[in-house]
Amino acid sequence: HLTKDITGQKKLEETLQISEENHRRVMDESPMGITVGTKNGEYIFANKAMLALYGYSSIEELSSTPEKERYTPESYAECRAQRDKRKNGELASPEYEICIVRKDREIRHLAVSSRETIWNGTSNYQSVYYDITKSSLLEAELLNAYSEMNAIFAASRDKVIVITGDYTIRRINQEA
Repeated sequence: HLTKDITGQKKLEETLQISEENHRRVMDESPMGITVGTKNGEYIFANKAMLALYGYSSIEELSSTPEKERYTPESYAECRAQRDKRKNGELASPEYEICIVRKDREIRHLAVSSRETIWNGTSNYQSVYYDITKSSLLEAELLNAYSEMNAIFAASRDKVIVITGDYTIRRINQEA
């Protein structure tokens, strides 16, 4: 009879299983959308938050939607340009913003951070997405309000002077 103590091997297997489960949980439970994609732009992995951003229930459903339909025309062109730079070994911006088109056709504005990573032993790209739609809309409203205020300021027939707390003139219209 030949016996072999496999206690150490079992502990290693359990440790690996726990590590893989922790990794899966961190990726799937992240509030940020996370994808891993090939250099050609094909998704290998998408976490739950990313699927929710797009409004799809699975990576297969997301991947079966043509890439051109998943972005606004401007963002699609930007994504293609970034991918072409990476393919050609040129420096592509690791931080950028895009507008995606959800399954329900709603447009979402996202901040993206992409980095090269190794996935299944192959060089790919990991991207993290943060939904900035609300802040982008607020920024657009603020710029619009500022533009309107400037137009009223410039068109006013009254003399208008804006001063700071220390009596420094900040703005003055043409009438003043």
